[in-house]
Amino acid sequence: MQLDSRTENALKNIVEQYLEFGREGWDIPHTRACVYWMKEIIKREGENPRILIPTMYLHDIGNYKFFDEKVPNLDTQLDLKPKHMIRSAFVAKKVLK
Repeated sequence: MQLDSRTENALKNIVEQYLEFGREGWDIPHTRACVYWMKEIIKREGENPRILIPTMYLHDIGNYKFFDEKVPNLDTQLDLKPKHMIRSAFVAKKVLK
């Protein structure tokens, strides 16, 4: 029950187009690192990559064009976290369709 590479690459390309407008120097490298580490966990634990890998790609997708500044301070990020979570879910649903 693997995630085929064509599907993963298509998802990665779509997500990174959004994240280019996210937190500068953070969202894309952070997302890539999350995907890498999730793949390591899957190797060791044998969980479902068709669910977990897309989840890692999409978890911060709501950050695109979300902050006024390219590198928001921590307080700003924490204040906006509830809105970010809702927006990420909305955008993820749109991307997955």
